[in-house]
Amino acid sequence: MWIPGAATSKTPINSFISCLRPWTPTILAYALPLLDQIHNDPDRRYLALWRLGALGNRGVEPATVLVTLLRYARDPNQQTRFWAVEGLAMLGTTESIGPLLSIMAHDPARQVRERAAFNLARSGMLTGEQRLTAVPQLLNLLDDDSLAPATRDLVCASLQAITGASFGKDPDAWREWWAHHDRPERTRHVPKGLLFA
Repeated sequence: MWIPGAATSKTPINSFISCLRPWTPTILAYALPLLDQIHNDPDRRYLALWRLGALGNRGVEPATVLVTLLRYARDPNQQTRFWAVEGLAMLGTTESIGPLLSIMAHDPARQVRERAAFNLARSGMLTGEQRLTAVPQLLNLLDDDSLAPATRDLVCASLQAITGASFGKDPDAWREWWAHHDRPERTRHVPKGLLFA
């Protein structure tokens, strides 16, 4: 299939299109309108970033989707960065974990940092095993004195949600626990009023 200007244009849309293989009508039917919205329609860009992540999660060029989402995760517009983070969460690949960690620690907007933390811990399409791979870096962030207190709170909340353990902001206690655990704690839910014999 020939798309006019795809080989010669340097726009993000045509760069993405040139990477899409195979040229199936289904892929093009979903990807092209999203890419057009992302690049040319700032008012509709936000939801399109989320949808692009979901499309990548379904196997449509996840590496190229990641590159596109990372480009918009550095956008000057806070809402664009927020929705790029949502797209990374929907993408749900192991490769999206590092960028989410970096955004959680360093994005200038509190709302964007919070979404990155929440997406690492509970939301999006990451599996439990994938989330556990973030724990060593979260422990490193817990040791980072340059982080704002609110960001350190996000790190602690993410650690607790991912592991099921709770050691507050004590990096030594977390590291000691992590040395003996590489999977989430199993919390036991006991319905109110149920007694054990």
